[in-house]
Amino acid sequence: MEGTEGARVQVAARTSGDRRQGYVVSPGFQNRFRAKLLMVALIVGVIELGLSMAVSYLVENPHLLESKMVPLWLAATTLLLCFFVVKLCDRVSHRVAGPDYRLRRALEAVQRGERIGPIVLRKGDELQDLAGALNATLQQLGAMEQPKD
Repeated sequence: MEGTEGARVQVAARTSGDRRQGYVVSPGFQNRFRAKLLMVALIVGVIELGLSMAVSYLVENPHLLESKMVPLWLAATTLLLCFFVVKLCDRVSHRVAGPDYRLRRALEAVQRGERIGPIVLRKGDELQDLAGALNATLQQLGAMEQPKD
């Protein structure tokens, strides 16, 4: 028990001065995430600009509103835009959520005492570096299955 408490003290002492100085702690990941988020914002902005111009045109030409199709078209376009944004956000977030799920399942298996195979993430997934570091750590601890020959 004494060894465990000593280890906790050492870890606490080691991490107490380890404070992040800024918001960019993983430039590669954060820059890719920013780029994707800005892409979504740009697409939404362009489509909303088009919708605003359409509404402005309708205000200047109220006789067009006599047809129920124009407001229906605007509503349908807005709903499609919302659907598109949700799907795009799902796609971007899946590149982080998927690896997070895989890493958690692997750690839970190790906690249960199981030996696991290497953690392999899909091409394009984020957290590749973390998966590699975890694979190396599990290999070193002997918690990883040896390759079958």
